[in-house]
Amino acid sequence: IQMTELPFLFRNKEHLQAVLYGPLGEQLYQGFEEHGVKVLTMWDIGFRGISNSVRPVRGIEDVQGFRIRVPETDIYILAWEKFGAQPVGMAWPDVYTSLQTGVIDAQDNAPEHTLTNNTYEVQDYYTWLQYIWMGAPLAINLDTWNSLPADIQQIMIDAGQEVSEWTFDQLYPAQEEALDEMERRGLTITRDVDMSGFRDAAAELYDDLRAFAWFDEDWVEAVMELGEQF
Repeated sequence: IQMTELPFLFRNKEHLQAVLYGPLGEQLYQGFEEHGVKVLTMWDIGFRGISNSVRPVRGIEDVQGFRIRVPETDIYILAWEKFGAQPVGMAWPDVYTSLQTGVIDAQDNAPEHTLTNNTYEVQDYYTWLQYIWMGAPLAINLDTWNSLPADIQQIMIDAGQEVSEWTFDQLYPAQEEALDEMERRGLTITRDVDMSGFRDAAAELYDDLRAFAWFDEDWVEAVMELGEQF
């Protein structure tokens, strides 16, 4: 699943859907079957940005030394080390208090999550970095799936696809609304970011990830090649 969370892998909504709903998505989902899981599709949870209480982030130089909370997952920790920050893998329930007391300076999350989880209350700045996409697999035990009649399987596939498309349609305007609302509540919102330094660091990260068993270089290159159309 970390393949879908590589920094700057996906360009936009259209690129994402072309991957997830096409042969590259099927290739990704087949990997789950080796572990007894049938993935029907993936739902959109949004791109991630960062909030902080130190300064506006307009380029990679602005995150140097940031103590930033990230999910307790290798890809996020390795990415932020490459960006020059000090990533802290931390369980979500500890984030608000840690921001409030200065244990950490920043957190990475989608705008809507930053708003609805109230973390914006203890932050001064939000940068719409859109550096990692979050997706939720719609999954079922493979043995259970294989026990279902073909017509029921098709109903589940069709319904899952319908909801997947709905999540994309709903979330993109919701993210913009969340940015506007946080701005109204006093945060400085940065939408125009110099991404060059972040992208260069991400390219170095990809080189390092070749050593990981889960990293499929051919799949990544195919996704990037497809992205050139968008």
